[in-house]
Amino acid sequence: MEKIDQIQDLIEILNSWSKDVDQMRTFENLTSVVFQGLQVGQKVFFAGNGGSAAEASHLAAEFVGKCVTDTGPLPAISLSDSSVILSAVANDWNFDEIFSRQLKALGNPGDIFIGLSTSGKSPNIIDALETCRALNIITSLWTSQRVPEKSTRFVDYLLIAPTNSTPRAQELHLLIGHAMAEKIEIMSEN
Repeated sequence: MEKIDQIQDLIEILNSWSKDVDQMRTFENLTSVVFQGLQVGQKVFFAGNGGSAAEASHLAAEFVGKCVTDTGPLPAISLSDSSVILSAVANDWNFDEIFSRQLKALGNPGDIFIGLSTSGKSPNIIDALETCRALNIITSLWTSQRVPEKSTRFVDYLLIAPTNSTPRAQELHLLIGHAMAEKIEIMSEN
């Protein structure tokens, strides 16, 4: 049977990421912060572009609906979902502000923003991270090895897929999101 290179690559990336003590600690700490925030009424915002936008929507749905166990709906919003809001802000202001403007309207101190950008260079994600800092919103960036250091200055919890491949990074991000949602459901049951 022939090996599929992409699957082998993903397996290696998963193994590498899961053995990275700093990344595992960051993931555990972020999951704990999200859980604690949800317990006191904070919201989780997700945002991304393209495939990462689809993941943002998917992960918000896992929180509002359920991932595995119905422990009740959790307040999560994908800022990538409304084509009307996105096009209005992009048209009237700037595409770089499509997420930050929504955060200014909906965000409160102590909420959590999770930006998904495989390059770490998406101007609208960077603008959102900077806006979060001004609004006292906790930030996380899920990215890849390509992330420039200047993109991380407003990030509280940085999760880096150990790859330069966009598809493999997105696959890891989705796994991380599912793991977080499942872990929060388990913690909510106790």
